[in-house]
Amino acid sequence: MIRKIFSLVVSITLIFPSTAFAAGELFEMPSAPGKGYFGFSANTSGMSMASTAGLSGREVDEKGRIKSVKNCQSLSDPKCSKMNFFMAAAPLPLCFEKIQMNCIDSVNAFDSAGKVLKVKTGMKFPGVRPDDFAGDLDAQLPSGGQVPVVEIPDAPHNSGARYMVVVRAYGDVDLRSTAHNRGKFNGNLTGGIFAFKSLSGGFSMAKNSENIAEYDAVNYSTERIGLGYLGDPRCITNDATTCAVAQEIPADLKFELKVRINFKILNWFSGRMLSPEMNLVELNPGEKLLTISGQVAQTPIVSRWAKKTELPASIIDYYKSLPQPIGGTGDIYKEQQSGDPSTWSILRGVSSLDQNAMDEFLLWLPVFGDKSDYLQSAWSFKSISSYSFNLSCLQSEDGVAGIVSTNATLYIDGPPVFNSESMSLEYKVAAPHFTPEGEIFKGTYDLQIRTSLARCLYGFSNAPISATIEIVSESGEKQIAATTVIEKNEWLYLSARGFTFSSPVVRVKLSQEEKALAKLPKETKFKERTITCFKGKKVQRIYDVKPKCPTGYKKR
Repeated sequence: MIRKIFSLVVSITLIFPSTAFAAGELFEMPSAPGKGYFGFSANTSGMSMASTAGLSGREVDEKGRIKSVKNCQSLSDPKCSKMNFFMAAAPLPLCFEKIQMNCIDSVNAFDSAGKVLKVKTGMKFPGVRPDDFAGDLDAQLPSGGQVPVVEIPDAPHNSGARYMVVVRAYGDVDLRSTAHNRGKFNGNLTGGIFAFKSLSGGFSMAKNSENIAEYDAVNYSTERIGLGYLGDPRCITNDATTCAVAQEIPADLKFELKVRINFKILNWFSGRMLSPEMNLVELNPGEKLLTISGQVAQTPIVSRWAKKTELPASIIDYYKSLPQPIGGTGDIYKEQQSGDPSTWSILRGVSSLDQNAMDEFLLWLPVFGDKSDYLQSAWSFKSISSYSFNLSCLQSEDGVAGIVSTNATLYIDGPPVFNSESMSLEYKVAAPHFTPEGEIFKGTYDLQIRTSLARCLYGFSNAPISATIEIVSESGEKQIAATTVIEKNEWLYLSARGFTFSSPVVRVKLSQEEKALAKLPKETKFKERTITCFKGKKVQRIYDVKPKCPTGYKKR
């Protein structure tokens, strides 16, 4: 089917207007060449991570309808006294004292030989912004303000040796009487380290809207694009006059971050790094230290425009099947998608990590000639917002249960799916087969998982576990890849290197010798089922014995 599609579009001439940024900087999608174009961009490297702060208060009635919205300076802001539901995006500061919580404890860097590099701290970027806000210790809500900057003299990049350290908490505080965990911050974490240079000028600053007409009136937890969204698309972060422009990170660097938090986070992570290691330990009751380390990875990015009249029917039909108007950006806003399609152009930007995003990406891949436009250096991580296998096993784990990291353009977020037929953990990845220079792009996959979680999933005893990794191509053929499996200190570390794309499946199979294998618990005897949950236009598929939709989502 893919070959047939490719034959239809091989003659397309795609136009790439030049951008205002030099090579080695953040890849910016060019404007549409004209009217009547569809654009598609897939950049999930973590470079577009929002780092602006925001505390959006919503007055929600007993039926879950929004009555008013205010931007707040704190939970006790007088103008927000009627607000009973808050959504927050908070870039964390560096810790300045030992007892401080919700801050970055330390930043460490290492060269390719493992040598510790000197890291200078004390800088911040950019200036104070209007949506910065004060946190609340009792509510476990972090403060949202400026982003820490470090200097690593022995790790220079194209424009100096400064790096931005973004660790962002995002989530909600629900003050309603019926709320779960009432009055406490329910949050997730994203994090990343970015090489950058400062640019002076005039830059747009997004501000969360207070106009309730722009919200989903019956879904109070809808997160508008303004909340924590970086104002200018050219910048990692910015204020009105300064912009942090991303630079390439030296490929041989390894980073380590330690973060202190006092709020509960989900215990599974995904990342953009090589050979990740992660751990969460309790410092004091209710206070935890998260440590994550890994090497810089390179992720292929694709961004193209194509005339609608020259696209294959599969892409046109896909967009016709979506609720209209379809989401996107470009020369028009989505409410202007009316009349003759030749009079408007729109850019579809994929940043989510789910099956829908992967399906859309694979539709476009033949149009790109199975070739990326840019290789983006990345070092980033995130906690997930939903689980894709046995919840009871994950919930029984204290601290971090595991992390999956890959250099693929797209992957399915969350833990690998447990395939009950093959008794293996499966992980879907997708990327162009070729680099911008036409060379074959080589994939990486890393899985760190607690042995106790593996034993729970498989019903294993405490006897040693063995594991194998195999890469299966779209055609079902097994690929050759360099794989390693290490068990140490109650963790399993598995990696695969050198496999190729476009959309292979990584399959991890764990096993024990005959008598060591215990009977599986009833709930893991392959009675899992899948439900589809939605929030606005966001869709998630949850796979579990007793699947439930995440907070703010509804079952379809």
